[in-house]
Amino acid sequence: MYNLSFLRAPEPPRRILGNREGQSARIKAVQVDRRPTSWHLFVGRLEPDNSVNDVTEFLSEEGIEVLKCTALVPKAEWQKKFAAFHIVINDMDKDKVFDCVAWPKGADVRDWVFRRNGQS
Repeated sequence: MYNLSFLRAPEPPRRILGNREGQSARIKAVQVDRRPTSWHLFVGRLEPDNSVNDVTEFLSEEGIEVLKCTALVPKAEWQKKFAAFHIVINDMDKDKVFDCVAWPKGADVRDWVFRRNGQS
């Protein structure tokens, strides 16, 4: 068969930022004044009666700092069966979103995809 592995996008390297405060006997890190940045998410396939406040409160209860939450307006008839949101969170909380086991069954949670103007 043909080797099509070159068609797959390369996996991003694993990265963590240490967050343990206090004493470490062996190694020390340089403290950097890091400005918080944001991370964008899509959350969809929720019941239509869910509101921005419902989603914001849910994430806050899970320890996730919500910077902005916007309800998406359905563009097609089939989309009116669901509620969807564009959510902006503190980037330090992005892993919490995907580790969160409290999402209701069937909810669609993923990274927001930015497209250039003119692309669909």
